[in-house]
Amino acid sequence: MYWTIQHASVLDSIESNGVFIPDFGKSELKCPMLCAFALRYFKLFNENSSDLPGVIFTFDNTFEKPLKCVDDVKEFLSSTLRHETILRHCVTDVFKSNNYLLLCLDGYPSTMRTLPMDIMFYELLEDYISPNGVIIGENWMKSRVQEAMLSWMSEEFPGWALNENVGKSNMMQRLLPYIKKSNIREEYKLNTIL
Repeated sequence: MYWTIQHASVLDSIESNGVFIPDFGKSELKCPMLCAFALRYFKLFNENSSDLPGVIFTFDNTFEKPLKCVDDVKEFLSSTLRHETILRHCVTDVFKSNNYLLLCLDGYPSTMRTLPMDIMFYELLEDYISPNGVIIGENWMKSRVQEAMLSWMSEEFPGWALNENVGKSNMMQRLLPYIKKSNIREEYKLNTIL
């Protein structure tokens, strides 16, 4: 099960085209280099995704109980830290807008590698990524990404996220390539659940 915040127009796209596939080249992005990194590594670890123009970001608890229902999500987002973390990655205040939805997604192939990553580590990457998503500079960061890759191969959450030097946010993100109607388990207007 995956939780994501999306603009309501995503549902229009699904209705018209049968699927929503994000396109980073046509989107206003708050963190374009981080998005390039996510897309690059999703393509690297998933077959038949070389033409993918973008990915969908989802969120979950990192070390706590998983988010199984909307009440779990409400409690999860009641944390000021998590609320602010989500806003740092959005181009608008999604929590105050009438145009954003909380979607619960499911039904993806079990072979898909979703690249679980602590959001704090993801943010740390920003200073070490080139515009095309390649890790540059610091050997420390390159080694951490290599450790993450080994974990991603078995769809595990990287153990180094527990390292006090890296920190933990108790917020994990995963990546998905698309949303079809059959993937949507539940949908909520975001501003009505908080």
